[in-house]
Amino acid sequence: MGELLDVGGAARMLGLSHHSIYNLVSRRRIPFVRMPAGEGKQDRTLRFDPAALEAWVFDHSVKPEGVGIPA
Repeated sequence: MGELLDVGGAARMLGLSHHSIYNLVSRRRIPFVRMPAGEGKQDRTLRFDPAALEAWVFDHSVKPEGVGIPA
């Protein structure tokens, strides 16, 4: 696994706002990792695997009709 993205990186990669990313996370509609809080911090940190986001985009892409494996 490569480097994980923060909310800003995921937003830039997907062309979405930070608010949209948080909304997708709160509804568990996007793959994410909740990292434990660092020392002295209360909030846990959200991170995103770029490969998982690419797969998520592919899985949620609308495919043209009539395209696929010939019968």
